[in-house]
Amino acid sequence: MRNVRINSSQTMIYRFNVNKILCPVFLFVWSFNGSSQVGIGTTSPNENAILDIDASNRSGGLLLPRLGLLATNNPAPLVPPVQAGMTVYNTATSGTGENRVTPGFYYHNGAKWMRLEDDSIPNGRWKLTGNEGTDPDNHFIGTTDDVSFQVRTKNSARFDFTNNGRLRSYNDGDALQPTYSWAGTNGKNMGIFRISSNSLGFSTSGAERMRITNSGNVGIGINPLTRLHVAFDSNAAPAFISQITVPDSQWAAAEFFNPNSSFGTGTVATGYYGVYGRTTNASGGFAGYFSGGVVSNGYFIHSDERWKTNILSLQEDAKILEKVMKLNPKSYNWRAAEFPGMNFDPNKRSFGFLAQELKEIFPDLVVSKTIPDPKVKMDAF
Repeated sequence: MRNVRINSSQTMIYRFNVNKILCPVFLFVWSFNGSSQVGIGTTSPNENAILDIDASNRSGGLLLPRLGLLATNNPAPLVPPVQAGMTVYNTATSGTGENRVTPGFYYHNGAKWMRLEDDSIPNGRWKLTGNEGTDPDNHFIGTTDDVSFQVRTKNSARFDFTNNGRLRSYNDGDALQPTYSWAGTNGKNMGIFRISSNSLGFSTSGAERMRITNSGNVGIGINPLTRLHVAFDSNAAPAFISQITVPDSQWAAAEFFNPNSSFGTGTVATGYYGVYGRTTNASGGFAGYFSGGVVSNGYFIHSDERWKTNILSLQEDAKILEKVMKLNPKSYNWRAAEFPGMNFDPNKRSFGFLAQELKEIFPDLVVSKTIPDPKVKMDAF
């Protein structure tokens, strides 16, 4: 084996006769041995390298062919077929969509041009470990054409971002593992899932809490039979509480409205109470307030002797009969137009006592309490 050496002081010019035209090619210092290893700037090229360029004595680099590509799926300006491994530096910005090329290094895989990853280019390939220098107004994961973007795990479709901005899941999920959920131990079994076609479920702690059926019925703790159906399997608290936290509010905590001319809003109970009302202000509040007539097939007042004290017989009051004789019953019509909030019937002739007169005779029978503004009619929404 014999090495051929050309010193840096020597000059060698190669000329090739092409169509009788002499063309100067290149000038370099090189070394060649019998193993087909070529060294430039070195007399001992690496035994594993076909070409070994050493720039330790003279600074410089390897300048690959520069040309303007048209698109990743277009071999031009090279002539097809392009050999796999062909590498160039592209100088052009061209093409559209996934076939777009920008300035940088590209190699050909035998089918199309592939860009070499370049960390200095913010809009290059997305890396598995994250990217730096991105601009949310210009850099994104997704598509630039009219095609949906699909997310997969284990090579199975999980979510679609549609071309009109919708997020769609390929998995229904269930109460224990809802499809739309949160990370972490306390969040993974809380979220939203699909119970069946067009029926939506909501869960916490791995248990269904609410559902919306395909007909629009909403059930809390139960599969709903009507528009809103609430069920509660505990005797520790009521199934439904509505509360207004604004002081001195003139609105009811809950209002139920039925525009039907025959039936309004009603309740049905299989236990003790159909309607139960209680006030925390016994002297100034009302457990029930009705603006209108009340129909009942029974009326009961607490009268158990065990609940009473300071009991006196009215017969012991010598003037009781005299007081009764002072009572002056009246007949009257209501001023309905002036007090629409009271829901008076202007055509009804009523009979009774005037509170101011009754208080003069039996002051304990008349009390004053605050009621909603009688001049304001509180219509249902």
